[in-house]
Amino acid sequence: MQQDEMFEIIKKQEILEQEKNDPNVAWGQNLRVLLISDNAPGRASALQHYLSAKTELSSVQYCTNLSETNEALIAALFNAVIFVGLQSDEEIYEAVKKIQGTSRRPFICMYAHIDVIVKNACQKRGIRDIFPDDLPVSQFIKFLQVQIDRVSRNITS
Repeated sequence: MQQDEMFEIIKKQEILEQEKNDPNVAWGQNLRVLLISDNAPGRASALQHYLSAKTELSSVQYCTNLSETNEALIAALFNAVIFVGLQSDEEIYEAVKKIQGTSRRPFICMYAHIDVIVKNACQKRGIRDIFPDDLPVSQFIKFLQVQIDRVSRNITS
């Protein structure tokens, strides 16, 4: 088993363990979240499960490649697009970037292990917000609450 695979298994187990112990959060009604990860399946699937179980989000969709991402972005309006880990396929970033300049501007962030590579990749792609995946998911939900609210206020004003 490769080191990356082992890391994903450990991160998935950590997130699922948090899900067992964390309380539900009365937040997310009528909000849609898109998770994108072609490189971090453990974290992405566990995060999707956690968000679906612990919040009132109306949709938490998980895409694993460019084709799925394009289909999702065409089919629905999302309040947040979350890259889980760095993507192998650079075109996935471009697909999401296309919707930023439209009225469909979701909050976009990276949920990843933060290091120089991730920081540089986010800066290169214009992703301003990075949330460290070593913090509790409950803190990530609070972060999403604040950021989605901020983006929603900016769109309506």
